[in-house]
Amino acid sequence: MVAYFGGTFRNVAVRDSHIWVVAKDVDVDECLFENNDMEGSKFIATQILNSSFSNSILDRSYGPNSTILGTSFNRCTMLAAELPRLIGAGNRVMACTFDGPQPMVTDSNGVVLGGPKLRGEEWTTTKDSEEE
Repeated sequence: MVAYFGGTFRNVAVRDSHIWVVAKDVDVDECLFENNDMEGSKFIATQILNSSFSNSILDRSYGPNSTILGTSFNRCTMLAAELPRLIGAGNRVMACTFDGPQPMVTDSNGVVLGGPKLRGEEWTTTKDSEEE
């Protein structure tokens, strides 16, 4: 386990690891996480900015007081993560699998994004994959 309280991760790259991170009041800025199993990791009251997660397993890695901005998630398995919390703010979620049912997602006009829109190029869910 790696624990951090306060401070900043900046320009850090973590690759090919099984890592359990507990971070509270930390800024994660311009970091790369690639091919990692981060199940059980927690970012509490943390800002994740301009970072990238690729081919990784993530838990609900962010608490209700955390912010995720300008960050990309590519081919990740998201355990107990909520897709609506990642939409917008310059984030990009591509070809990820979300475990469990997801809350209703709407666009900026309040139109429900369901069916083909949610199964498109950028969003997939475990439930949708099982239906196809």
